[in-house]
Amino acid sequence: MELKKLLFLFISLMMVTTAFSSCDKDDDKFISYEQLPVGAKQFLAANFGQGDILSVQYDKDLRGAEYEVKFMNGAEISFDKNGNWDEIYVPAGIADDLVPEKVLAFVQIRHPQATIVKMDKDKREFDVQLNNRLELVFDNHYNFLRYDD
Repeated sequence: MELKKLLFLFISLMMVTTAFSSCDKDDDKFISYEQLPVGAKQFLAANFGQGDILSVQYDKDLRGAEYEVKFMNGAEISFDKNGNWDEIYVPAGIADDLVPEKVLAFVQIRHPQATIVKMDKDKREFDVQLNNRLELVFDNHYNFLRYDD
C-alpha cells in the first residue's frame, strides 16, 4: 500500500512540475527590423536610426508580447505589442528631447552633474535611473514621488 501512495505522489509531482514548466516557457525569437510594429519603427527612425541595431527580439509570455531592440553601443529599447516604448536604456545618456520636461527639469535642478541613462514606464509610475546609479520614481504626471533603492 505504501508503494502505491509513493507512486501516486511521484506521478502527481511530475504532472505539477510539467504544468508549471510549460507555463514558464517563453516564445522568444529573433526577428527582422521590418517585423516591428509601425509605432516602434517610427520611434526608432526619428530618435535612433536603424544603422547600429545589433538585434531585434520578439518575446511572448503570459504577460503579453514585447519587442526588444539592442544597439551596438549597448543601448536597449523595449516596446509593447503596439509599438509604444516601455523602457529605454542608453549607457551614454538618453537625449534630453526624449525625457518628459518635468522629469528633465527636476534632474537638472537636483542632480546637475548627472545624466539619465534609463527610463521605464508602466501604468502607475515613471522611473528613471541616473548615471550615478540613483533611481528616481515619478507618478504618471511626472511629479516626483521618491528615490528608490
